[in-house]
Amino acid sequence: MKKSHTLRSFGKHQFLACILALFSVFIGTSRIEAQEPRLTTDGVSYMEPSNPEKHSKFTISYKVSSNLFLEIRGQYDVYPIGNVFKSALLAKRYVFDHIYLFSGGEIEWTNVVYTNQLPIPNIPTQYRVINGLGYDVNPYFSIEAQKDFDINATNLSPLSNPDAFSIKGKLKF
Repeated sequence: MKKSHTLRSFGKHQFLACILALFSVFIGTSRIEAQEPRLTTDGVSYMEPSNPEKHSKFTISYKVSSNLFLEIRGQYDVYPIGNVFKSALLAKRYVFDHIYLFSGGEIEWTNVVYTNQLPIPNIPTQYRVINGLGYDVNPYFSIEAQKDFDINATNLSPLSNPDAFSIKGKLKF
C-alpha cells in the first residue's frame, strides 16, 4: 500500500517536471526585443546514444530588481535502475557587472525501477542547501562553481552525489 502511494506521488512530480520543461521550451524561445523581459526560461534535454538514459534540465528566472533574480531549476534524469527528479529554488544576486552569488535549497526524489533485479531499497527524499558563485563570460557563455550541503545525507542512492562540489558551464544560443 505504501509503495503504491510513493509511485503515485512520484508520478505527480514527473508530470510537473514535464509541464515545466514544455513551458521552458515553448515559452522560452520567444523573446521581446523592445524591453528586457522579467521572466525568462531555458531548458535542454538529451538522450545517451549507447544506453536508455535520458536527461532534462530547465531554469525559470524572474528578475526582481536590476541585480536580484529568483530562479527555479529542475533536473529530471532517467537511468536503467531508476529515475531522479531534482528541483531547486535559488536567489541570485549580481555583486559586480558579470559576477553573481547564488544560494537556496534543493529537493531530490528518486524512484527505483528495478527493485527485483537489484538489492536497492527505497531511497528517501533528500534535501540540500546550495551556494555558489557565477561569472557571465559573455552573453552566450557563463561559468558556475557550486557547493551542495546535504541536510539528510544518505548513501543509499547510487544516482546522487552527496556534498558535491561542481563547476558548470552554460552555453547559450
